[in-house]
This record gives sequence, structure tokens and C-alpha cells, in this order.
Amino acid sequence: MVGDHVPVDARCPVLAPGEDPVPGGAEARAYSSPAVWRGLVLVGSYDHTFYALEGRTGSLRWTFHAQASISGAASVIDGLVYFSSFDHRTYALTAAGGRLRAKWPDGEYSPAVAGDGRLYLVGLGRIYALTPAATSR
Repeated sequence: MVGDHVPVDARCPVLAPGEDPVPGGAEARAYSSPAVWRGLVLVGSYDHTFYALEGRTGSLRWTFHAQASISGAASVIDGLVYFSSFDHRTYALTAAGGRLRAKWPDGEYSPAVAGDGRLYLVGLGRIYALTPAATSR
């Protein structure tokens, strides 16, 4: 995931058959959707790492190492980025610097979805609706 990045506004390179587009191979691949916040592209990967990349250059701003592969799409609300991982947890990090602010013992594949001033987390058999005050303070 980290290495030679193609800027978001640049043309994508043409790959030869069988050529791996991601340095590090399959373990570094991102299968979840990214979030974009203040010019940062925020995305998790199967290598247990959540990445913040500069959208214009692709350069690495910060990383966070989770306890398992990251599977859930990222969402940002009130400056916190949320994502789920295969350790059945949902994480909340500061989007600007990647500092851990909260961790919930539920979640896996489903994204955290922000809307109407709330954060909705889909766990294993449960749905959580959190307000920003409950998640970021």
C-alpha cells in the first residue's frame, strides 16, 4: 500500500498481465472504501494498517496499526475517522493525526456510516446509533 502512489488526480498506469499494483502483495491490499477528509484519503488494509495519504501527492501522512485486517469502509464525523476490522472491533481515530480516541468491541465487515449528526455502527447482530459527544469526548 505504501510506496509509489499515483496522485488521485493523475492518470492510472497500465499494468502488465499478472503485475501487482500494490507493493507488498495481497496482504497490503485495501478491500474497503476510503473516506476523503480535508485532502486526506483515509483507508484501511488487510495488512492491519490504516493509512492517511495526501490526496494530491499520494504521500503518507500517518498510519495506525490495528489488531487485525481492516475490512470496514471508513467514515469521518467531527474530525474522527471510524472503521471496523476482523478483530470484531470498530475504531475511532483523529483524522488529522491518527490518534486512537475510542474502540468498540463490535464490528467486522460493515462500515461505520455518518449522517444527521450521528454515527451508525453495524455490529454482529446489533446496530448502534451514537452522537458525536458520546464518541469524540
